[in-house]
Amino acid sequence: MPARRPALWGRLFTPRILANSLLLTGIGLLLLACSFARPRRLPYDLPVLRAREQSRVEHDGITLDVQPVTLENAAIYPELRPTVTFHFDPRSPAKVETAAVPITPLPIFRVEVANHTGHVVRFTRTMFRLEDDLQRRFQIFGGAAELASWAQQWVARHRPELATDPLAAGAIQQAVGSLPLLNRNVELLDGDVWVGWLAFNLNVSDWEASHLGMLQGVRRLRVRIAEVPVELDASGEPSRTAEFDLHFDRATSSRGAMCPPSIESATIPGCELMDEAAGAAPIETSTRAEPTASPAATGRQARPAYGPCDAPEAQDAPTRECVRARLSALRDDVRNCGDGRGVEVSVAFVFSPDGAPTSVTAGPPIAGTPLALCVEAVARNARMPPFRRDAFTVTYPFSLR
Repeated sequence: MPARRPALWGRLFTPRILANSLLLTGIGLLLLACSFARPRRLPYDLPVLRAREQSRVEHDGITLDVQPVTLENAAIYPELRPTVTFHFDPRSPAKVETAAVPITPLPIFRVEVANHTGHVVRFTRTMFRLEDDLQRRFQIFGGAAELASWAQQWVARHRPELATDPLAAGAIQQAVGSLPLLNRNVELLDGDVWVGWLAFNLNVSDWEASHLGMLQGVRRLRVRIAEVPVELDASGEPSRTAEFDLHFDRATSSRGAMCPPSIESATIPGCELMDEAAGAAPIETSTRAEPTASPAATGRQARPAYGPCDAPEAQDAPTRECVRARLSALRDDVRNCGDGRGVEVSVAFVFSPDGAPTSVTAGPPIAGTPLALCVEAVARNARMPPFRRDAFTVTYPFSLR
């Protein structure tokens, strides 16, 4: 009797074919699950501060420029959130990690003071105050010790593994100590220009959520700097003082946030705010259009159209638009340094007044590796237009292939 051929079912579903089918099905389900688990970019209205009229005022020989710093523009001031090194495992002193630690609450105000009074200006009796439309008043941090205490409380709450590490504590103390604070210890000789920070104790406990909650709960903030001596008598005592009063209104900036797939509406915390320079939606600011007229009607030549890095004269510092334009031009070259892992790295730049970089440092996760050397070598080709500030620092994210 001839041998019977296996049934069609048996020929199609041998153990090997069945195992391969199950494997492919599992891989497909895994890929499907991963696609659903991918974070989504959602719109987010970031609260920001805008000067109501102007942020630069002149009064009796004193020129004061006050610029608010919120999450919108904090990234261009890495000194406010320095990267500190700490021991990942106390049992292995040679093994260290890095972490970004905010050393001041937001909002904070970057201040430039120029003295042209003809005499020394001492802020010994000056009063600094921040007020909101809810009638709350906030006092400044009196010095580095008070600010360091706030930073230590942030570390204890959010990064307790750093709290007892001497390496991290020393780095935080050094970062706070190097932050110039406007307080009663500041004095300016005639002709001096002082640049630093006006930091208020806002009773907020973290860098993002409390800060955003505060701004969302107010409509305006008022910075008052009173009892500034603008005239002295024969004995050198103040005979006349001036007060500077600046108003900042809350506005919103349309940004993007990367959120878990389970979140329908972007929230901070819960989602990660995207860096504008890394491709988030551009900031929407209200601008006042100037009426246009032909050169013949005005009797003057038409003003040229300037690009993001062009200006008729040197600026105090490169604008955000200029920084984005110049550094984004390096993206393709930096990307080619990648080793196939597709990581993203933040590069810290320090530029001199002539626009050339004096320091370029690639951060985690590639810091100190040959890959970082490649990124830093490419990034040194960056150039900014000349500016007036002694130095300009900025951190910019790059994606590697």
